[in-house]
Amino acid sequence: MAVIEERYAGALLEIAIKENLCQKYLDEVTTIKKVFEENGELLALYLNPKITLEEKLEVTENCFKGRFSDDLVGLISLIITNGRSANLCGIFDWFINNVKEHLRIGIVFVESACELNDNQKKALENKILQTTDYVTLEVDYQINKELIGGMKVRIRDRIIDNSIKTKLDEMTKELRQVQL
Repeated sequence: MAVIEERYAGALLEIAIKENLCQKYLDEVTTIKKVFEENGELLALYLNPKITLEEKLEVTENCFKGRFSDDLVGLISLIITNGRSANLCGIFDWFINNVKEHLRIGIVFVESACELNDNQKKALENKILQTTDYVTLEVDYQINKELIGGMKVRIRDRIIDNSIKTKLDEMTKELRQVQL
């Protein structure tokens, strides 16, 4: 399925980069994705085999034309025409993630045993910015008491685990190996 998302969203990304419209298209795709998430009946309409292609395209025109760029409306129409409506949100996700990478916006997930204060958050964010090529970050902070202490930081496919739970697990594993 990732090939489908990459093919459609990649075409829009190429246009966005070429026309220097990355931020505009990022905002539009994020908004349209939210519309689909909040209005499940819209996606259900696109997936309904009893509704004709012409009716689906008419709904697309009525909902999105004039509110969003022609390229984006055209992409949605193409996706629907090609019977890929079930992939719409995946296509939007692929585009959002990849345009953010292009704009050097880092998506970071942080789990800590307790709430981090503003100074700790700022220090962590500054460290990440210094050690990556990102110019800005979107950070999702979560509390996970199972960590006992420390934190886990995930940036794309990289995980930095400095939690006490992981250190204890590693020590337990080492002690078991010594006892054998």
